[in-house]
Amino acid sequence: TIELNDFYSYIKEKTKLGKENTLKNAFFYIKNFMCCMSVKGIFEISTKAMLDGFTKILKQGERRNVIDSDKLNRLKKAIQYLDTGKNKERDVAMFLMELSFGLERRKLRFLKWKENFGWNNDGSIKDKLKLEEKELHMPKELKKALQRLRALGVSGDYVFYRTRDNGEEPIREDVINDVFSKLTKIDPNDEYYKSLTPANIRGSLVRYLLERGEALEKIIYLMNIEIWNLGNYISLKDINYIIGQRNEKESHPMEEFLEKLI
Repeated sequence: TIELNDFYSYIKEKTKLGKENTLKNAFFYIKNFMCCMSVKGIFEISTKAMLDGFTKILKQGERRNVIDSDKLNRLKKAIQYLDTGKNKERDVAMFLMELSFGLERRKLRFLKWKENFGWNNDGSIKDKLKLEEKELHMPKELKKALQRLRALGVSGDYVFYRTRDNGEEPIREDVINDVFSKLTKIDPNDEYYKSLTPANIRGSLVRYLLERGEALEKIIYLMNIEIWNLGNYISLKDINYIIGQRNEKESHPMEEFLEKLI
């Protein structure tokens, strides 16, 4: 009666396996036995198919809405908690950057003061973030957090540095994960803090902005989402629900155009 989903659930909930090679080894370890014990042949698949399935299971489990007006108090607690740590200026700025732009971790790592920001004559940071050949307006609170971080005078050009003593190297991805993971200490019994990951924030930001009437093309532009990858952030079902909740005048968008034809 053991299915592939049981294997996925075990890996996700009972182990800390995350690398592809480790997952392949775990699958190989049980594959022959499971194929012998089951007549269904459900384990008779390639490792590529197994990894694809595992990714889909993870995405379903991870997709959780973490940005909304009813979550403001918990988001405030998250910022307040980060503001008590050793690298509080860096961590708070990183968190606000995520809430503003939903940047992927690899892009967070390599943000640089000189390349991605402009500066006024008085040394204050300008309002725009330079990203992917675009200039994007930054929220005031993010700008303040970045100014506070810059004022530390950490050597090196990376915005999110390895440590205060080693600003010449970008922060590692596992350290970014650690920054978000430590939010679970706010309330170990609240699953919300476990779901505050860069991936969940990025996905939630798309929905939050769309629910508040932002045009989809503007969201795609702001967050630099490839069209082919949009389905990983929001589904057609989500869009149908959001549009259905709007109290807009019921008319067809081609109404005026067709009137001019006839």
